[in-house]
Amino acid sequence: MIAAGIKPRDYAVSATRDYVPAGVDLIEERVKEFDPDGNKIVTESGKPVPYDFLIVATGLKLDYDSIPGMDVNQIGKNGMGSVYHSPAGAEATWQAMSQFTQTGGVGLFLRPATEMKCAGAPLKYAFITDDRLRRAGILLCRSGGERGAPSAKALDGKGYKQVYVVVDGFEGDTVKDGEKKNWRLVNGWKNSGLPWSYAPNKAKMYLPQ
Repeated sequence: MIAAGIKPRDYAVSATRDYVPAGVDLIEERVKEFDPDGNKIVTESGKPVPYDFLIVATGLKLDYDSIPGMDVNQIGKNGMGSVYHSPAGAEATWQAMSQFTQTGGVGLFLRPATEMKCAGAPLKYAFITDDRLRRAGILLCRSGGERGAPSAKALDGKGYKQVYVVVDGFEGDTVKDGEKKNWRLVNGWKNSGLPWSYAPNKAKMYLPQ
């Protein structure tokens, strides 16, 4: 979400104690000693903690050094990103992705073959990037001055990069006098100088299923 520009950098930072349910004691210390014979552990401060059953969940450790040629300092630079490294790395990745939506090119998305924090994250990021790229190429014609501007502003805030507001409809208003009287040459999308066609490219249209 951060690397896609949907959430802010601090979105991924939280305290474990905020998610502990009622009736559970959270001891924020490291374990110094395991004593399976005595059914207890001892924390760094020397506090013994007895147990009936012990579940050890160590989680995963990121090991970027095992990736040949990988330099974490390059995340966000030269078109390289990572959704796993850190909130700062994710934010840098968003900057790279945002630039990519402007310049275009070839996007290569990789999914680790090993254990990972979230197996779906690389796929989600690929799909979100695809959505961003599609939005960057959309042109909007919204007739009506009263509602057009707020609609365009809202779409721009959602990531659409080519949003235009043209009042008075597609064809425009008619000329009131002169040799081209009654010709629709005033205002309108058709006369704005923006791209238009009576036969839109269906490959670039979103049609209802």
